[in-house]
Amino acid sequence: MNERNAGAALAPLSLGAAQLRQLVDIPCERFGLHDIFPDAAPEDLAAVARRIGERHVDLEQGALCLSFYSTVARIAGKTVVIDTCCGNDKERPARPGWHRRQGDYLEQLAAQGVRPEDVDLVMCTHLHADHVGWNTRLENGRWVPTFPNARYVFAKREYDYWLDEHRAAGPEGNILYGSFRDSVLPVIDSGQAELVADGHSPLAGVHLEIAPGHTPGAALIHLESEGARAVVCGDLLHHPLQLLRPEVSTRFCVDPEGARRTRQRVLAELAGTETWVVPGHFLPPSIGRIERDGDAYAFLAAQ
Repeated sequence: MNERNAGAALAPLSLGAAQLRQLVDIPCERFGLHDIFPDAAPEDLAAVARRIGERHVDLEQGALCLSFYSTVARIAGKTVVIDTCCGNDKERPARPGWHRRQGDYLEQLAAQGVRPEDVDLVMCTHLHADHVGWNTRLENGRWVPTFPNARYVFAKREYDYWLDEHRAAGPEGNILYGSFRDSVLPVIDSGQAELVADGHSPLAGVHLEIAPGHTPGAALIHLESEGARAVVCGDLLHHPLQLLRPEVSTRFCVDPEGARRTRQRVLAELAGTETWVVPGHFLPPSIGRIERDGDAYAFLAAQ
């Protein structure tokens, strides 16, 4: 599946002295409503189209539109990549849109003036396949870290959970569509990974907050420069539908009720503030601010 030039050029966002960009691996992939949200209703799609924007849904197909992207931050003199999408060449037969992809992720990174060896820090909000794919690339038949000079920061709670699942699955197991084996363990084996606790700050102006529910060690990545703040929240916010119905969790949540509680808390904390928010899969431009909208929330995109 050739997806060259998949990502549109998006303007950077200034965050104090720092700068944020999005790097889009897959601009839009459609999923059936109940394939993502088993507890949602068809009328929720119409509500999203009416109140948030038609581009986020396909009303004819009864589908949600999701995007897959990284956040690239230049902060404290360092280059940080947060969430590395789906990757190239990965065996994902159960997910045709991710299977053996040939996307232009590294070319897009180069267009931002960043080579793989220039990246100082890689952080993953959680370890699902669509957030770790470019952690590694195929080189001479082996999976090796894409960013050879980077520290890769994973929440220890998250890694330990999936390591237990991997061991329980046995030698023939293939958890997370195979991504734990091809996109996480090679980083561990390389010695570039750091397994960290809640509150860890790998760099001035960057810290990790455990926000469990979607996965046990799912994290918010907080960024701050000169008093300006942003938070990369991963799949705490999977789709704009959850702004209208924060109580709805995805079928991929390990603890749906925990995810609901965390999402409702975080949305309430962010609403009406100046903090920029980067959700997990909103169609770009998807850096924005959260505002209250009656008994729900609105997303005010930066561009």
